Amino acid sequence: MILIYEPEKKRIILNMRNYVKEILEEFERDNEDDLIKRVKTPANNNLFRIRKESEASYLSDQKMSSFILQQPKFLFFSKMWKTRYSTCSFIFDY
Repeated sequence: MILIYEPEKKRIILNMRNYVKEILEEFERDNEDDLIKRVKTPANNNLFRIRKESEASYLSDQKMSSFILQQPKFLFFSKMWKTRYSTCSFIFDY
């Protein structure tokens, strides 16, 4: 992530290209054995169905650790992206 301060124009430029690239590479590396496919919605027909304990599938320790490390990065990026469109306080350079 690169932060550029331009006092003469009274603005801050936040370049997150490398940050996003790093997050996606990390995600792909940690999930390369899983099937990744495009879907129209993240929900499926059994979204609100509660599974029995015997049907439940849990993440492995490695995937759980990866999820715990990557989730805050995605949340930070989404917050910055939302800030861009809600207040226009940041200029993203792509």
